[in-house]
Amino acid sequence: MIVHDYQQSRVRGGTALKGPHFPKNPERIMKRTIRNMIPYKKGKGTEALKRVMCYNEVPAEYEKSDKIKILKEIKVNSITLKELSKVI
Repeated sequence: MIVHDYQQSRVRGGTALKGPHFPKNPERIMKRTIRNMIPYKKGKGTEALKRVMCYNEVPAEYEKSDKIKILKEIKVNSITLKELSKVI
């Protein structure tokens, strides 16, 4: 379902030269998703987007820090960004 939605949005659009840009790296997919959630064309949104940092792996400085754990299991159809970027 998720992969189908991404593939449909990639098909929609123009030619290869002018068509919509869809990043293929997982960290770029995440940054673009976050960008669409904030008013990035306004001053405060632009400043907020500059502070967003997305990584493909956990940086060395954060490896030893405490992780947030979800106590209750949530049943949802999900896919990791790494799997999604390989498919599209």
